[in-house]
Amino acid sequence: MAAASKAPSPAWRHPVWSTAKKDLVGTALGPARLCFTVGKGIVTEVFYPRIDIPQVRDMGLIIADGKGFWQAVLPAPPPPAIAPTPPNGAAVEIIRSPPNSSDP
Repeated sequence: MAAASKAPSPAWRHPVWSTAKKDLVGTALGPARLCFTVGKGIVTEVFYPRIDIPQVRDMGLIIADGKGFWQAVLPAPPPPAIAPTPPNGAAVEIIRSPPNSSDP
C-alpha cells in the first residue's frame, strides 16, 4: 500500500468568514436573486445567485464630493441606528454617528 500524503492546505492562514453579528438582512427588489447583510453599518456579505453562495465579504465604500473630499466608510464601533423608510419600508436608512461624537 502506498504511503498516505497530507491533504492540500489553503493559501490563506485564517478563515475568511464575515462577522456573524448582523444588523440587517435584505434582498433586491424585483426578480433579482441578490441578498445582502449589514453589520456595524457596512455591507458585510452579498449573496448571488443563491443565499448559500457568498460573492462579497465586507464591501468597502468611499463617499466623495467630486471636489477632493473623500471618506472611507469603516465598521462603526457603536451600533448604528437602522430605520425603515416610509411609506412601505422597502429601503432602510443606516444612521451612523460621526467619529468621536454622540450625535448622528
